[in-house]
Amino acid sequence: MLKKDTKQGGNPAKAIGQGRSTKAAKTGTKQRIGADGKTEPVIDYMDHAPVHPVYPLTDGLFRPIQHGKRATAIRAVGQFHPVGEPRQRVQCIWTSEQALDITDQMVLFHLCQLGAAPGEHRQVVGSKHPEYGDAQQRLKWVNQDDAAVDPSMVDPNSWGQTGSQVVKPNLVVLYTSAQAIAKSIGLTATGSNTNAVRESLRRLIRTTCQVTHTHGIRGTKSVSQYGVLGGSRNGEALTLVLNPELSERCLSHQGVAWVNMKEQRALESKPARRLHAWLTAWAFTAEVRTIKLETLLSHVWGPEECTASAKKSRTRTLKDAVQAIALLPGWVCWLNKKDGMVRVRKPRFVGSPKPGVVSTALTPTSAVVM
Repeated sequence: MLKKDTKQGGNPAKAIGQGRSTKAAKTGTKQRIGADGKTEPVIDYMDHAPVHPVYPLTDGLFRPIQHGKRATAIRAVGQFHPVGEPRQRVQCIWTSEQALDITDQMVLFHLCQLGAAPGEHRQVVGSKHPEYGDAQQRLKWVNQDDAAVDPSMVDPNSWGQTGSQVVKPNLVVLYTSAQAIAKSIGLTATGSNTNAVRESLRRLIRTTCQVTHTHGIRGTKSVSQYGVLGGSRNGEALTLVLNPELSERCLSHQGVAWVNMKEQRALESKPARRLHAWLTAWAFTAEVRTIKLETLLSHVWGPEECTASAKKSRTRTLKDAVQAIALLPGWVCWLNKKDGMVRVRKPRFVGSPKPGVVSTALTPTSAVVM
């Protein structure tokens, strides 16, 4: 059973936003003037979740779902290069019997926000921690050994190495409650909302991620499989484990998509929240990027084909989502009707006087697998 203790396995993360504020302070002295001739708003607070970009960028992993019409059996594929390792490729294949919706996306983003902030609500479990194996078990972590089939295609050092020692990733364990999560993502802590958060957690825990690391020119590979989350419940108290990719980025703050949770809560429509998440991982702060409106359809609703009437309805909804994001302070997001292109630029972050996340810690005394 995982318990909180004062000795963490591995280096603890810096307070969320630390380091970025200093850089922003040095580069944020110049004001940017918008098309209307007025000074553009900037982001001067830290209410952000450092999310591994493969999660918001993968089409079909999270998508808006009509009430009462949840789709089933998803399969989403994404890939990325590890930070500082351009010769390595990682492919992620997520499978689940139930589709993940935008509430599930909000829940996962908030857990990444919690995972990035040191405190009693968080435990970093290193490979030498006595309960590291328990954390792996909660994730249902399995390493697939293909050596019997083709030894040359399997790299035993799948997580890199220092000298001759294999380096295993630290895992982030969180202590929270469904009520606390509901409140943090902008919901009132009513019974129905709390139950909705619990259902989101169950779907995330039951969503399996198969991760294939391909290394170097030889193309040696290693394959692992685990849940998006691991978790257990004791009464109202929850113990949750972030998977290796999410844990690593929460702790390092490198190569992440900084999802503005204040903006996520401010957006009223679920398609707008999905579009905001994708644009956060794709768009730049220093320059405008362009993308076809039609291309954004698959980034919001997934790559599956739909009827002509459904596409027409989604296009109208997408235009409304573009306008909703344009109203967020500092964002440039507008559709040129002549060429069907959307121009996008993210607002500037200039530092936060109060970095970090405050969360009530709940410590379970026993565990019941969710």
